[in-house]
Amino acid sequence: MSVELLDFESLKDEERDLLSDANLQILTFFESAISSSPKPSVDEKAKRFVTDLIASAPDGQSGTNAESFVMSTWQVLT
Repeated sequence: MSVELLDFESLKDEERDLLSDANLQILTFFESAISSSPKPSVDEKAKRFVTDLIASAPDGQSGTNAESFVMSTWQVLT
């Protein structure tokens, strides 16, 4: 079975004006986790995504409060 990677570039290009820097960073984290080697399990990809999110959370460097950060994450994922 062949594995085709998801391409997020068109989404980034189309939505660049609508996405804040923080949202673009969240999308980049998601893309990085999903596009990581096909070998890692879904659990490992989810862990990588959450680890990156936590590292940039409000008490990290995102510059937003927790509620805004959660809403931004959901906005990007949906």
